[in-house]
This record gives sequence, structure tokens and C-alpha cells, in this order.
Amino acid sequence: SFEAIRRFYRDFYRPGLIAVIAVGDFAPGRVEALIREEFHAIAPGNIARARDNPPAPIYDAPTVSVASDPEATYTGVSVSWRRPYEPFRTPDDLRRNAWNGLIVAILNDRLREIAQKSNAPFLGANAGKSRFPRPIDAFSLGAGVKDGGATRGLRAVLVEAERARRFGLTPTEVERQKRNLLRSMEIAYNEREKTESDDYAGEAVSHFLGGDPAPGIEYEYPLAQRILPSITPDELNRVVASWLSPKGR
Repeated sequence: SFEAIRRFYRDFYRPGLIAVIAVGDFAPGRVEALIREEFHAIAPGNIARARDNPPAPIYDAPTVSVASDPEATYTGVSVSWRRPYEPFRTPDDLRRNAWNGLIVAILNDRLREIAQKSNAPFLGANAGKSRFPRPIDAFSLGAGVKDGGATRGLRAVLVEAERARRFGLTPTEVERQKRNLLRSMEIAYNEREKTESDDYAGEAVSHFLGGDPAPGIEYEYPLAQRILPSITPDELNRVVASWLSPKGR
């Protein structure tokens, strides 16, 4: 109802649950004073209702959703595998984060190669890892397809998922992506004084909303130099198999 929507807004869109993030080349004390000056008079709002964070269900059997709209400009298909969210809190968790980056990059290379073929089953496709919603990790494969090509496109991404689950990633693919990841982090480290403010703000938002750490490239790059060389194809293939289990699809 309209009143329920208003109540939700009053209870949860309130200053007590909001952070103001400022990034730039400025004197922190001066900007903090400005923020306090502008916002101090706003009441913290209703705090009677606590923020609930219930667990999201992960079903054994696949669940399906189909949506259509006559004004839609494209047709897309996707399949996601959901698992309980595993937070990143310690340096050891960076290894798990590296697994994610390497696996996603390898699968995206495979999908890109298929899309470049004549009569490809999709116009473009991608793999990704995200939170869906906050208590859930989701690994997804999605594709944009021609009208009438949804079934063919969906079959194609599922075949690639099954290929990865059964046969894994090759040593060549793993080594190439390890080099690519280190190279991109090296560039970010060398150009750290040119980092866009939006990048810093994005890290701060992730920290505020999800508790994700934001140690900065000065910390992350040397740590990655130690961790990445020791990651093996067998290690990644165990992760891929766990991601692509039938449960939670």
C-alpha cells in the first residue's frame, strides 16, 4: 500500500543509516567541518525499527523467471548460481578474491571467442561474480541474443558452464590471466597518484554497505605479487566445480 511505502521510506531512508563520502584533493578537516555544518541540524530519524538482514533462500531445484516488454530494445538470457556470501576480511581472503578474478576473466575470454564466430549463438556474452542480494554470492553467465534466439543462447552459455565444470581451466589460460591481472595491478600501482576520485568513492561505498576492506593498491599489489604465482589450475578447477553445482541455479 501507499502507506507501507511511506513507512519504509521513513524507517530506512534516514540519516542514521546514511554515510556522506567525500573524495578529492582537499583539507580533510575543512571538508568534515562543512559536512557537519550542512547536516548537523537533520534529525537522525525514526530508530524504532531495526534493519533486518534475513538469509536469502538457495533452492535445490532450478528456479526460472521470464519477463517481457513490448518496448524492450534487446533480448537477454542469463543463468546464475547462488551461494552464501563469503566476506573478505583478512589478507588470506585476497587469495579467494584472486580466484574470482582469474576464473571470470578466463570464462569471458572463452565467451568472447565464441561471439566472434560466424553464426554465433549470441551477440555477446559475459561471466561475472556479484552479491545478489547482500547475503548471497552469485556467479552468472549472461548473453544478448537475437530475437527468437533465447533458447539457443541459453543452451550455449550452459554448455560453456558444463565444459568448465567437467574439464576445468587449462594451465595456459590460468598463466595468461595471472600475468594479465598482475600487469593491470602494476599499472594501477604505478599510476596510483592519478586514481580517479570515483574509484576511491566506490571502495568507500562498498566498505560502508558491505564491510568490504579497502586497503588501497599500495597494500594490494605487493600482496598479489606473493599470492598469484602460487595459485594452481587444480585449485581454480575445484573452485569452478563448487560454483557450478546444480544447487542454487
